Amino acid sequence: MRIEIDKLPPSVNSMYRMSKYGCLYLTSDAKKFKEELGWIAKNKKKDYKNKKIKIELVFKINDNRKRDLDNLFKATLDSLKGIIFDDDDQILRIDALKMKGLKNKTIINISNLLSLDD
Repeated sequence: MRIEIDKLPPSVNSMYRMSKYGCLYLTSDAKKFKEELGWIAKNKKKDYKNKKIKIELVFKINDNRKRDLDNLFKATLDSLKGIIFDDDDQILRIDALKMKGLKNKTIINISNLLSLDD
């Protein structure tokens, strides 16, 4: 299954904020990304619940800001949890690429992983 969204996920550093009462909450940018990606994923009508999966992530970036590849994972995977798969422990393999692009884009390919050799 292939999912594309014309934006990048928020980084881990900008996903959460602390309230004045000491509670963590999702920022509005993180909520918006999660909702948009969730709707796109739901419309694919494919689910990998109770299956071992492989995820390929491509982040196309159109600016020169420094971004850590591992920080882009969290919001992306959190947005798919409960819609495409039940829990992160189902993911046995992640391949990721960060590259220059004409516009910001996140591309996600999800497939069944029948064995660790796949």
